[in-house]
Amino acid sequence: MKLQEQISRIQSMMGLINEDNYPAFIRRRVNIKDEQVLNELKKNIIYNLSQKDIDALISNAIRAEAYIIWDSANYDTTEDNSKNLYTEIVKVLKNKFYQELVDYYNEMRKNPDDDGIYCFIKHSERYGGLQSRGFSECVYGWYKFLGQYGRWFGDLDWNEVKQKMDEKPNENILIKKPLENHIYHYYFSVRKTTR
Repeated sequence: MKLQEQISRIQSMMGLINEDNYPAFIRRRVNIKDEQVLNELKKNIIYNLSQKDIDALISNAIRAEAYIIWDSANYDTTEDNSKNLYTEIVKVLKNKFYQELVDYYNEMRKNPDDDGIYCFIKHSERYGGLQSRGFSECVYGWYKFLGQYGRWFGDLDWNEVKQKMDEKPNENILIKKPLENHIYHYYFSVRKTTR
């Protein structure tokens, strides 16, 4: 087996972006996993969920993520290579994630925006109790709630979370435990308050 084939096999096993048209020096310099990139893109989609132009929304999200990747891999390149590098990263991300992001956007917009009151709660105790290190904030409307707090956790199925809140109004629904796919030493809950 050739060295390049071995490297490609190892990278695919590790879940790294491994596209043939993706320059090798990016793969060497930036150790990026598909899941991390997709979660960041989903966070951007959630933040701008009220935007109706889906193509512009996804293109902007991809360009923003491509810039972050480009910035971390951009040292030691000429100006022309730098521009080409950014363009290549945008192409790869678009080819790899565009349809998945369209599906995600449509899935997230399945739940109509409403005038419900949605609360996001960060607490240090398992069953509530904000203590001195927590907070609770409430907003009107599902899309506004997602725009403010949905991007905290791009790995959550927010439609499932909303369904649980609809089934149990006025009850706290635990969505994350400390250090569960995030860096915070807190519990996170949500609540839908009915009028």
